[in-house]
Amino acid sequence: MSHLLAFLQPDETAAQLIARTNVDPVNTGLFFASVLRPGQVLEITGPSGAAKSEVLIQVAAARILPRNWKGEQLGGEENVVLFDLDRTLDTLRLYQVVAGRLRAAASNQHVGEDEVIATAERCLQRLHVVLCSSSFSFLASLRTCGPLLKQLQESGGMQLLLIDNVAAYYWLDRASQPLPACAFDPLRDGQTSLQQAHACIAAELQTLMRQHRLAVIATKQAVLSASSSAFDRTEAVDIWAHREFLPKAWQEIVTMRLLLRGPTITELGGIAPRPPFAVKWQMPYGDRIENFQISYPRGPINHSLKSRVILAAATWEIELKLHADYTGESIGKPDLEVTLVAADEVQANTIEVNTSAFKAKSWTLPHKVGGLDRKGVILTGQAPLPDGFGSPGALIVTKKPEDSEINRLYIEELRAWPHGTDPSSGVQFLANSWVHDAAPNRIFFNGSPTLPSQTPPGLQALRQKELQNLRGDPHDTSERKIPDRIYAYDVYNDLGGKDSATNAANRRPILGKARGGTLPYPRRLRTGRQPDKNNDEPAPKGTAWLPLDEYFSASKLDEFNGGTVYAVGAAASTVITQLFDAKPEITKFADFAAVDRIYARGTDKSPIPKEKQAIIDKIDDSPFEFSRDKLRDAFNNFPQDLRNIITSRLIESETKPGLVARVLDQFGIDNALKEKVEDFMGGLVATWPLPKVRDRRPRTWQSDEEVGRQAVAGCNPFTIQRADKEFLSITKITDTDVTGLLDGLTLEEAAAEGRLFWQNYYDVLADQVAPKVKDFAKGGHQYAGRGLFFKNKDTGALPIVAIELREPNTNDFRIFTPNNVRLEVWQLAKAVYSTLDAASHQLVSHFGETHAVMEPFAIATRRQLSAMHPVYQLILPHFRYTFNINSSARGNLINAKGVVESVFTPGPLSMELSARVYGDIWKFEEQSLPGDLIARGIAKREEGKLVLLLDDYPFAEDGLLVTDDVELTAWYKEAREEGHPDKKEGWIELTDTASLVEILATIAWIGSGHHAAVNFDQYMYYGYMPNKPSFVSHAIPLPDSPEEKALLDDFEFEFLRTLSDPIRAVQTMLLVKLLSNHSQDEEYLAGPENEWITDPKAVALRKKFEDAMAAAEQLMIKRNSDPESRARHSPAGVPYRLMYPSVQTDPPTPGNQGMTGCGIPYSVSI
Repeated sequence: MSHLLAFLQPDETAAQLIARTNVDPVNTGLFFASVLRPGQVLEITGPSGAAKSEVLIQVAAARILPRNWKGEQLGGEENVVLFDLDRTLDTLRLYQVVAGRLRAAASNQHVGEDEVIATAERCLQRLHVVLCSSSFSFLASLRTCGPLLKQLQESGGMQLLLIDNVAAYYWLDRASQPLPACAFDPLRDGQTSLQQAHACIAAELQTLMRQHRLAVIATKQAVLSASSSAFDRTEAVDIWAHREFLPKAWQEIVTMRLLLRGPTITELGGIAPRPPFAVKWQMPYGDRIENFQISYPRGPINHSLKSRVILAAATWEIELKLHADYTGESIGKPDLEVTLVAADEVQANTIEVNTSAFKAKSWTLPHKVGGLDRKGVILTGQAPLPDGFGSPGALIVTKKPEDSEINRLYIEELRAWPHGTDPSSGVQFLANSWVHDAAPNRIFFNGSPTLPSQTPPGLQALRQKELQNLRGDPHDTSERKIPDRIYAYDVYNDLGGKDSATNAANRRPILGKARGGTLPYPRRLRTGRQPDKNNDEPAPKGTAWLPLDEYFSASKLDEFNGGTVYAVGAAASTVITQLFDAKPEITKFADFAAVDRIYARGTDKSPIPKEKQAIIDKIDDSPFEFSRDKLRDAFNNFPQDLRNIITSRLIESETKPGLVARVLDQFGIDNALKEKVEDFMGGLVATWPLPKVRDRRPRTWQSDEEVGRQAVAGCNPFTIQRADKEFLSITKITDTDVTGLLDGLTLEEAAAEGRLFWQNYYDVLADQVAPKVKDFAKGGHQYAGRGLFFKNKDTGALPIVAIELREPNTNDFRIFTPNNVRLEVWQLAKAVYSTLDAASHQLVSHFGETHAVMEPFAIATRRQLSAMHPVYQLILPHFRYTFNINSSARGNLINAKGVVESVFTPGPLSMELSARVYGDIWKFEEQSLPGDLIARGIAKREEGKLVLLLDDYPFAEDGLLVTDDVELTAWYKEAREEGHPDKKEGWIELTDTASLVEILATIAWIGSGHHAAVNFDQYMYYGYMPNKPSFVSHAIPLPDSPEEKALLDDFEFEFLRTLSDPIRAVQTMLLVKLLSNHSQDEEYLAGPENEWITDPKAVALRKKFEDAMAAAEQLMIKRNSDPESRARHSPAGVPYRLMYPSVQTDPPTPGNQGMTGCGIPYSVSI
């Protein structure tokens, strides 16, 4: 009734009422929706690329064009108001449409271009654009635009109100719930719901339509159902399927709805110059479908032409947030040249900004370095823009040389907004990059995700230029140097020793079939260091070159160089060897108690047997006790730059808190400066936290069930597979061997019931590696083999029941089961078998299948995808620090005589093993978690769902909770053909949106979940050498041999003598302790929100993803408390926390860093 009373006017006759309300229909100019009546709301919904905004431009043109021009009927010659909620109105495109129609109308007459331009300009003056930045500003604009609408109706007529993307702020509002009630109702305090907020907007819009007799056309971004996007059109798929998501209040005012769909990838790649778009009436006309094309009129463009923009500002505010990262001092006010680039202009589209008047304000970075704060500066100022400039699409920054040591600056944040408006309403540029004195004109684009075909005219040339800069000159063979930002491919020809050109023993094969290499392998980033006569690239002098954006941050570098981490780890192998060379009597552990005495806490203090006392006395009651003179000598053998770093940190710790002080406290180091070096070195090799696998579990690690538990919840859960016909056809294990171990079943019956599982460490090792290991000095005894596991129905356990090992250089297989050999021999066989898993884990599952395979995708992303591309913005976080960590690994870990060669049985053949497995086995299509599980027979798809075929598999159960999705040909083609040129098969074909989602999800999974699963719990298992030894020194004793008798007589000593010696044990422990650490600046899947994503829609979706991750984590926590899970909750089990999306340490650690055993970072960063 109130609406009716508001509509009626007092003292009005029926004739006057009819005259006032009898408004002519609105002609939209659209053949598929030509007539719209006042009071009606037409919603046009569709995905990105479906021409929704183009349809609004066509409608706007139809209403603002003259009714008659040169004898032709063109338009409505009236005002139109457009609410641009996405802030993406293409005014140049509108001008093209208007001018094109005018030229077409005058094609048979002699009309000059000046007249066309003048008429087009008058037309555009009838379009009035309202820019909004939030639901609040949209509602405020609706509430205050009544007088404007009345004025427009009186001055030239107005019947149509347009809204571009009514859902623009929906996801942001949803992520921000609850909303402040006062923003929607000034008379209310407290909070309001999303539904109530949108009800206010719908009600206000209805009021405007009623009072001013308006029709409304609103576009809306569609939320598609699975496999229904515009790039996934097939006959078997309903391309129109979508999900309604806006609140009911909006849906109730919509009277008509059109669905739009764009062309498919097939159509885009066809010969048709303009693929058709499709439109379907959803209401009220049912299933009627039409096709239409978009034409692009030709003709000169008047770049000064511009529609009237309400709330537009001639002056823009600019803010740059900078730091130098490596300094504890204030960087002052740097001298910068800043140029704004217009998005929609092609000529005269740049404006130089005078930064001399900018104000400078200091800010403090979140993470300290060496106990010191890092200071940055925020520059703010104004830039007057000329008429017609429009919104800035890019910003170019040049750092001028200064009289200071700071030759580079990191731009952390860069934004601009119209003066007098909320900064959030402006432009967020894609920053997070370095600018250098010697590299001028750095380009930073608007952060709005933009496909190449959608690039504004003013940015198209810049977009291509920036990609060319990153690709560099393909014929340039010079050595890279800072500040080069060039990404190119090269083979692994830098693994040899420094003297590899003259010393064949330190030469290593080139990995990658190019430049003389014969082994297949992914490519790395090219540095340009000139190869020697053997095509080997020499080791860098100092720090290896990387593009500045790829180096570790100062805080992460400080953790690496601050005393506990990578720099020490890199040099520790040599130093530890020197220390032990001075004590030749400690070449072996005496017993398990000697191993236990490595650790600082929690080990058993059992009495030492008398027969062992003599050995114990010789090694000072611990294998790692060294004189202070020896410790000083070892420190002096570190490289000079590393000694300087450590010494400065030790001195700083005297008075300054911070990372190093915490490290020193962890080592229990006295603060007396004169003893710090010796104490530091002693702590480096002698103080270790007790690994969980040993903590309060003195002998559990020896059980058959624990071996099986670690196969599904340890640090290498990627190798267990379901036994099938292939296994039965190749195994040497017989039914007789496993009698009494399979609940009375034969091997074939157990496999048929899905209870038999195996690991395969045979094929590559047997023929390519094992025969050659003994040829190297201090070479070990390299077996090849397979392990067999059986699922117990009653207990749920998965014990190992049989092991087959092939002796090197023979065809002799030995079968070990708990029933066919003595218990001591069985325990030793399991430990020897564990070394096969250790080599596979470190060289294949870890480095080969995460570090190495990710680098080509990172190179291709930089070279082929603009920073504006949505896929670039989505995938870039998954490459954070990958180049740096891989470069460090090649220089210190996987190189000749590096830590990996020193501690693993394959020795100098370690990386050859990694390469051969990559060439023989690795397939990209099997690297997603579902693809991997299916390939191993652990899962299958039933009715579209993935079903696990192995119960109580924590890695698979939890990992499937964190896999997620999202959009290219040149990038993927280059990653395959130039980054992985040695792999011709096993790729997912990029054909549609679904395949793109699978590709991106696979890459994201490799860099995040896969790497987390094989990396961050290593110390828990390798940290206790008997549980996960890395080296075998000699063969398992034969039955009834003197060696077997010695094993039976002195099991612990002979057991340990066969495996890693104390030197290798401590080298391995140092390595895995380093690798198991999370840094303080880690970025996790579960947040908090990172700086890579700036687009509001993406931010809202990111919040939705984080909520899903939080829910998944709660489910994992619940699973870890389930007493039915033998793998998680039993005497042989520990909680499986590696797939927790966030990091939650127990007890909490500063910054939740260190060996947390949980949290999935985005990238391969350690």
